[in-house]
Amino acid sequence: MCNEAAKRRTIIKNDMTSDGGCDYVRIVDRAKSGCKKSLDELVEAVSPKLKAYIYRLTLDRNLTEDLLQDVLLQMVKSLGNLRQSEKFWPWIYRTASGKVCQHYRSKNLKVKTLSITDMTSAPHNSQDRQNSDYDIQDTQDDGLTVVMRKELVKSVFAAMEKLKLNYRNVLVLRCMEQRTFVEIAEIMNCSETVARVQFFRARGSLKKRLAGSGFGKAYVLPALALFAGLTSPSKAAVSIPAATAEVGFLAGFIGYASTKIAAIILMFIIAAGVFLPTIFNNTNESLISDLPDRDQIKSFYFVEQSWNGDMSGNTNLIRGRSLSKGAYEQWFYFPQGVDGPMFFAMQRWDPQMLGKLCSWRQDGSGNYYFHSGEQTIYIQNYRLPLSSLQTRRLPSDSPEFTAFLDSVEGRCPDIDYTRDPKTGLLAGVLDHRFYNAQEFSSSIRYNNFNQTDFDNFRYKWPADANVTDQRDALHKNLAAFVKITGQINGIPLEGQGCIVFVYDQLAQTTPWLKIKIGDTEIIDNLQAAVLLKNGVKFYYPPGTFFNGLARPWLGMHTVDIVRRDAAAQKVKFITTPPAQNDELADYSIGITFIDKPAKLDYKVSYFSDLLNEIVFYANDKEIGQMNFEYTIDNEAIKNRPQIDSGKKIRQLDGLWLMKLADGSL
Repeated sequence: MCNEAAKRRTIIKNDMTSDGGCDYVRIVDRAKSGCKKSLDELVEAVSPKLKAYIYRLTLDRNLTEDLLQDVLLQMVKSLGNLRQSEKFWPWIYRTASGKVCQHYRSKNLKVKTLSITDMTSAPHNSQDRQNSDYDIQDTQDDGLTVVMRKELVKSVFAAMEKLKLNYRNVLVLRCMEQRTFVEIAEIMNCSETVARVQFFRARGSLKKRLAGSGFGKAYVLPALALFAGLTSPSKAAVSIPAATAEVGFLAGFIGYASTKIAAIILMFIIAAGVFLPTIFNNTNESLISDLPDRDQIKSFYFVEQSWNGDMSGNTNLIRGRSLSKGAYEQWFYFPQGVDGPMFFAMQRWDPQMLGKLCSWRQDGSGNYYFHSGEQTIYIQNYRLPLSSLQTRRLPSDSPEFTAFLDSVEGRCPDIDYTRDPKTGLLAGVLDHRFYNAQEFSSSIRYNNFNQTDFDNFRYKWPADANVTDQRDALHKNLAAFVKITGQINGIPLEGQGCIVFVYDQLAQTTPWLKIKIGDTEIIDNLQAAVLLKNGVKFYYPPGTFFNGLARPWLGMHTVDIVRRDAAAQKVKFITTPPAQNDELADYSIGITFIDKPAKLDYKVSYFSDLLNEIVFYANDKEIGQMNFEYTIDNEAIKNRPQIDSGKKIRQLDGLWLMKLADGSL
């Protein structure tokens, strides 16, 4: 009986490690269905392969044992969530890779290497001890050959030690674990082309480091084979076919384009539009796919990692001050097109996207936050700004708009963006902020869901979750009457208007604005806009005089709306974070628009998401202010002013509030 059980385990082990037939799929299926015997067999079968993989990334036997147990425990807990059993190997490699990366990030450690003595004398387990060690001196070669082999071994491990972890990972997956580039892309969460590019660059980096020790490019594959043999459980000799190192023309060219001259050539080819888009579109999963024109965008989706600390991710991680806060899966939907109101949903995961955490949903009815720990849904006044208080950017933003924001707020040097040369849309993001961890790649998917899909948010909140309404009376009313007071250069300023807090309320209530400053009157009812000055009417596009003011029905926080208004007119600004003495207090965020000789100082309440005050300056001297008071007056908000249609529609060159400050309005 014991012999039969051992024979069965051997068969299962061979099935699991060969990846050949469908037997391992049946084993996984049975384990997923709750068969404890199959689960035990699965653990026993995958352990040696996982152990070798983890060891090749860490080169630390004790750490390998610890991480292996973590990975197996995670496998047992999460196996039921694996939708496709045939995807088991990419899934389990991704889990193991994530555990390794997480360890080095959380502990702020560098990947270690072992001495040659350690590599050749310390076997992996008791079974290894029954085998002869892979001793580099145990050969029939002459002394010179033995010396050269020793030097090669030293050079190989020195080179592998200095490789970035994601480079070592892709080399191990391709050359030692025999994964396809499609599988590697799945494991490393990137496109197939990016996986090929990473392998190309990893191979080049290894070649360069070996060359520094006097070994030419012909030694790359033998070096990898030697590393594979010395780090395998049996320490048996390993051969790596030359075809394994091939990446294809496109990946090689993109990898080569990291040099300045090649980058110029690549840019020229893209600009010429001769053949590169065709090549991209013929890849299994292209870096740049067939993207829609901007005016056809209704939705987009992407995942990004979020970090604490300032913008220099690697620096902060080395100092131990910044760790990943997790992966954020995000959906954006635009019911009226990409320049109109925005719905937003976001699911936060742990960094490996194995466990769901909190989530947000901001749609036409309101702003919701699900606290997974408290199992509570909070209904909030405000739209979600970025925790860094940087201006929210969208994949649909033009390169010029993004470049201006970069010039004002800075750009993270550790994140690379890929744009479609045809549409200018953002196509993908490659995040290098991980210290001693693999790069995080995310593609932007456009128009891959509709409003019905958005309404059926894929991560449903528990039906029995508690619901806490944190909105004030003003926001529960869904609309407010606005009284505007102030003065400009001693001339009284007075006005009124209506503000709507959620998109759905637009069906019943239309925002409007009416302001009088001396002999100048401004009226905007979102269907028309007019400026009356000295009895003469000047007509402008609807919404012109809402620019620079709060418009919560658009789906962004006021701090984002007004700063994006400024950036659209190339007006520079400075954001002043609040002093958070009390996290529950509705603290104020300061924003300063600068367009000499004019300057505007904004005060925006964070939790109420309301614009409270604008102070006007000319030549650094305060010349006036505009104050906003919000009340519930459902009769007053119905007094929407009517505007007759104008024959000639002017375009206002610049932000009207800046022109009000410098006297050019």
